[in-house]
Amino acid sequence: MTLRNAFVAMVVAGATARGAAADPAPPAPPAPPDQPQQPPAPPPDDAAAAAAHLTAGTAAYDAQDWDTAARELQAAYDASHDAMLLFQIATAEQHLNHSREAIRAFARYLREGGDRVPADRREVAIAAINDLRTLVGEVTIVVDGGPAQIEVDGHVEGQAPLDHPLVLAKGAHHVLVTRGPAKAERDIQVKGGDKLGIELIPIELPDGQLTVHTKPDGAELVVDKDPRGPAPWQGTLVVGPHKLTATMIDFRPVEQTVTIAGGDKQEITLQLTALPKQTHWYAHWYVPVAAALVVGSVALTVHELSRNDDLVIEFH
Repeated sequence: MTLRNAFVAMVVAGATARGAAADPAPPAPPAPPDQPQQPPAPPPDDAAAAAAHLTAGTAAYDAQDWDTAARELQAAYDASHDAMLLFQIATAEQHLNHSREAIRAFARYLREGGDRVPADRREVAIAAINDLRTLVGEVTIVVDGGPAQIEVDGHVEGQAPLDHPLVLAKGAHHVLVTRGPAKAERDIQVKGGDKLGIELIPIELPDGQLTVHTKPDGAELVVDKDPRGPAPWQGTLVVGPHKLTATMIDFRPVEQTVTIAGGDKQEITLQLTALPKQTHWYAHWYVPVAAALVVGSVALTVHELSRNDDLVIEFH
């Protein structure tokens, strides 16, 4: 049996076990000794999806297309929950330099695989985790005041309080904690092997005030897709970035993003640039000259025709 066929068989078996656990059938009567009881059939949708993703993921893995391999094998795992797939997922993530994801997959492989993990692969997974830990740091985030959502670099990591430190790749990271309208954020620098602890207190910041002028005055203003009328305009805006757009006939539209801080008061001027003036076709110098030449030519032709008519009359 090939490796790919073995994987497919494992996935189908995993999906069968999961389907049986999720929707247990009523106990069947004991089968006669000469008629052994048959295992329940796997859920066709899960088994088919797992097999399809596994085939695509294994082909990509063999071709060292690590991005596709990680994505397809993860989909196969989600459909089958076969822990044996986590080793290939972790390896693909490792090749993609996704240290945090690789550590998670290797650790999950050891935890969920249990006794099914071969000794040689257990050693490889443990060694990989130890090596990868030098490329990441552990960050413990404490949020004051109760539950709050934690985001790192725009990705939701969970709800505070977390029961474990976050494993982050070395480098710069932006941590944002929100609780309703209240928030707190901080930029941190993580080094390989670091163990950091930060405490954040979400607070609700007051709105800021913005005054917008335009040159020339009177341009139509739009703030975050909401028309605000002609400039100058003054109003309150919530904390954060806002997009301003100013338009005026015969001028190029201008856009600018402004960031409002809590209790901030800002005043800005948007400079519009005039469009090049369009010259109508009849205003070009050569148009009246050409028209005069045409009129003169017509008049001369009429005059010549008149003279010819007189000659004809006199001849007769």
